[in-house]
Amino acid sequence: MIERVHKEFTKLMAGYVHVPYLLTDYIMTPSVANNDSATVGNFALAKELDEKNY
Repeated sequence: MIERVHKEFTKLMAGYVHVPYLLTDYIMTPSVANNDSATVGNFALAKELDEKNY
């Protein structure tokens, strides 16, 4: 899945902003196994942003 994320991110950025090498420096999978707290935190942040937009 990470490869699809890299591909879509690159397409969406369309060269407008320089980003570091995607595979190792910018977008990567978590290095901590079973890092459920990060996933829950990400969903909480997304929910908060969504609620602010309405």
